[in-house]
Amino acid sequence: MQTPLRIAFGLLVLTTLAQAQQKTWCIQASGAEVVPPVSTMASATAVFTLDQTYGVLSWEITYQNLTGANTGMHLHGPAGIGSNAGIQIDLGTGSPNMGSAVLTTSQVAMLNSGMMYLLIHSMGFPGGELRGQVDDVCVKTICTSQPNSFDGTGARLEAVGSFAAADNALMLFGEGVPPGQFGMLLIGKGSTQVMPPGSSGLLCISGAPIGRFNHQILTADMAGILGPFTPDLSSLPNPPGGTVMAGDKWNFQAWFRDAGNTSNFTDALRITFQ
Repeated sequence: MQTPLRIAFGLLVLTTLAQAQQKTWCIQASGAEVVPPVSTMASATAVFTLDQTYGVLSWEITYQNLTGANTGMHLHGPAGIGSNAGIQIDLGTGSPNMGSAVLTTSQVAMLNSGMMYLLIHSMGFPGGELRGQVDDVCVKTICTSQPNSFDGTGARLEAVGSFAAADNALMLFGEGVPPGQFGMLLIGKGSTQVMPPGSSGLLCISGAPIGRFNHQILTADMAGILGPFTPDLSSLPNPPGGTVMAGDKWNFQAWFRDAGNTSNFTDALRITFQ
């Protein structure tokens, strides 16, 4: 008989495996990136998610203050920042815009190498009013973790939920954490690596004020899962304080106690919020 713990762990493993086969980009589009640049009050955000197994790209695009009606939006490539290229994928029109398409092998390669860009057209700028390079992943691992008493490869931090700051629905899980040990989530904008006194792990988000979500102290279960952490993005601990806004990049890492009266850390993630 499956216990609730085993069922919950199985669901988490399936979610983690599915995410490992996906890559998600968070894009800010502006007139300044159009080639040549255009002067506009418009702006746009977009989230693109690629299923690496099946080559299916899904998207959600939102724009504001276009100069006239939206006449089209496309992914162009292959081209880097500052260069132009032909249309690869027609994304339709309207905001919010949600859809999906099956990509060719060459289009998947372009996307994974950062050689595609979003171009949004309007009546006022038929050649393109907003552009954003699809090269900034929403979640990026910025350091690896040290071995601990439970997992010789170190503990990992996984991010699920929404990367939209306004949704305030981000969840993070620690994996490979010693069962029965407690831990908490940290946030900051630094990326300096240090080994604090009394720790056998690396703190990877040093170099700037670090926030501790110490109102949510959690204990790792028998499978080594620590979480979910549900940080309140509308009211960060002080320091650093403030609110997470669209376009912000924040680093997250989990601290936990380890065997032998020491402590350790998961790896660290840099999340770009929409």
